[in-house]
Amino acid sequence: MNACIDIGNTLIKVYIVDQGLVLDNLVLGKWEKKSINFFLDTHKVEKVIICNVRFEESEMEKMISEINFPCLNLTHEIPLPIKLNYQNPKTLGRDRIAVVAGAAIQYPNETSLVVDLGTCITFDLIDEEKVYHGGAISPGLYMRLKAMNHFTGRLPLVEINPEADILGNDTISCMQTGAFWGIIHEIKGAIEVFSQRYSQVNIILTGGDASKFEKYIKNGIFADSSLLLKGLNYILDYNEEKFS
Repeated sequence: MNACIDIGNTLIKVYIVDQGLVLDNLVLGKWEKKSINFFLDTHKVEKVIICNVRFEESEMEKMISEINFPCLNLTHEIPLPIKLNYQNPKTLGRDRIAVVAGAAIQYPNETSLVVDLGTCITFDLIDEEKVYHGGAISPGLYMRLKAMNHFTGRLPLVEINPEADILGNDTISCMQTGAFWGIIHEIKGAIEVFSQRYSQVNIILTGGDASKFEKYIKNGIFADSSLLLKGLNYILDYNEEKFS
C-alpha cells in the first residue's frame, strides 16, 4: 500500500493508493503529524512519497522525521523514471516533476504538454523518450485578480467568475473577464505554438482550476485532475528497491 502526500501552497493532501487506485484521502490545511500518522497506520501503508512546494528543506527534514513510515522526499536528486533536461534542476518545482512523470506513465511513448492550473499556471513539456524539456510559469487566476488590486490605487479585489463573458460592461466584470479570458487565450496560444513545433503532442489540463477552463479549450485536450498523484505513485514504485 502506497501513500502520496501532496503539500501544495494551500492544502496538504494525503492519498492512499493500491495498484494505481485511490482508496482514501485526507485533506489538511496545515501539517498535523498525529492525524497523518493515524491515517497512514489505519491503511497499513508500506511506503510514502512527499511532494512539497511550500516548506523550506530544513522544515521538510523535520516533518519527514515525524512520519512513522518509510518515506521518500521527492527531489531532482532521487532516481526518476524521467530525464530532466533543465538548466538547474535544483530550482525545478517538485510538483512539475510529478505531473510530467504522470504524463509519461499515462501517455507512454508520446509527447505531452501539461498545463497545470493552480496558484500559478505551469506549462511543462515531456517528449516520447521521457525527457523533460522545461516550459513556462505565469500567474494563476486568483493571483491575477489580486495583483490588479494590489498594484493599483483604485481597482477592487474581485471574486473569480468562471462564467465571465468575454465583454465586460463595468470595472468588476472587465477585471474578471480580463483575468479569465486572458488565461484561455494564453493556453490556446501555447497549444498552437507547441502543435506547430511538434507533429503530435498531447495537451493535458490538470490542477485545481482546470475544471473552470476545460469546456473553453475542447479540441484535442485531456483533463486529468489526478495527474500529479499518478506521477508521485509512479516515482514511488520506481524507487521500490529503497524500501526493500
